[in-house]
Amino acid sequence: MMAGENSDLSILQKNFQAWLDAYNARDLDEYFSHYHEDVLLFGYGPEPFNKANVRSWYENMYDHFDMSSVLEDVMWAGDRNAFRWRMRARQRKEFMGIEPSGKWVEAVGLSTTHWKDGKIIERWSCFDMLAFSEALKA
Repeated sequence: MMAGENSDLSILQKNFQAWLDAYNARDLDEYFSHYHEDVLLFGYGPEPFNKANVRSWYENMYDHFDMSSVLEDVMWAGDRNAFRWRMRARQRKEFMGIEPSGKWVEAVGLSTTHWKDGKIIERWSCFDMLAFSEALKA
């Protein structure tokens, strides 16, 4: 770990759980308080997103879906972690040309985060949007 970075794993784990809790509570102000101002987020589009870009993405998702996530595996290595998550979502509005059915669907994904000064400075995420959209149509 580099000098000046958060070296206390228990603090990072507490911040990580607070970040997830804010996501599930749909509290975007709290959720984004766990992101560093200079954060770069990969996996949301062809180019990295900044904090404002990804907030807009989440606002759109929360507008169209009721959703929550659970963690299935979490691994830490210093100030970095990797985690596998499962999202449950119920579509409330038309999304990508798909009319809402009101049913719950699930999607799984993988993410990694790098933490600096107790906040996420970099995040990579991968989730199968095609499988998710196919589940919405079924």
